[in-house]
Amino acid sequence: MNKQLLALDYDGVVLNSAFEKAFTGFNVYLKLTKCSDIFNKKVSLYDSIPLKFSDYQQRMTEQKFIFNSFYHFIPFIGKAAENVFAYHYINQDISFPSKKEFRKRIQYDYSKQQFDHVHDSFKAARKKLQDNDMINFLKLCPPFHPTLGQLKILANQTRLFICSNKDKDTICTLNERIGIKK
Repeated sequence: MNKQLLALDYDGVVLNSAFEKAFTGFNVYLKLTKCSDIFNKKVSLYDSIPLKFSDYQQRMTEQKFIFNSFYHFIPFIGKAAENVFAYHYINQDISFPSKKEFRKRIQYDYSKQQFDHVHDSFKAARKKLQDNDMINFLKLCPPFHPTLGQLKILANQTRLFICSNKDKDTICTLNERIGIKK
């Protein structure tokens, strides 16, 4: 029997990565605002205090407008750095009608070198979170249970191919947690 191939994007399809993007993106934005010249506007979001595993849910709930504003950007975000730039524009009360306009504004406002620095900072922060506390990091990325249920039904009939920008170790750990085998 030949199995059909089912290809899925991991973030936002299998896993709800909105909290991880919001958590890491804000903390990197706050850090870069304090220790670099890339962002120079005072941060008013989340009281300018880094989000922690122990308080992010409460703070995102109490200041829901910030998370909702970030959530609006998620369809526009492709590269890791864009999570950080989303907070920068939220802090300035700037919104965009499309991904194209969002990316065009980033390219206008920042050099490639600055973009790459923000991108590398986000990736390093995500890796540090994973290395220091993978258990809590995984809680930032809960699975979409209806999707998982359907995947388990299709598992015997279909070869599954998952696409992600996350590193292989993270994907394997997430897969183990939600019951998807290599």
